[in-house]
Amino acid sequence: MILALPGGGSIGGLGRIFDRWRRQRLLSTPRRGANRNDVAEGTVVEVLQPGYLLHDRLVRPAIVAVAAADNRSSDHPKT
Repeated sequence: MILALPGGGSIGGLGRIFDRWRRQRLLSTPRRGANRNDVAEGTVVEVLQPGYLLHDRLVRPAIVAVAAADNRSSDHPKT
């Protein structure tokens, strides 16, 4: 397991600004909801699968959901 190796670590980023070099955006979600009103656009709101680093090198990016503007979401494209 990568985390058990010296120099290994996980990437999550919940509450951090989306970083495309360490995270993969699977979906964007509106900021509406009970706990998302205070979240800035582009912030990671859910970690779907953690990523991993080994000696500061990316092994696998974290797969995340990112807060979008209230009026658009990549899950529901405009027609």
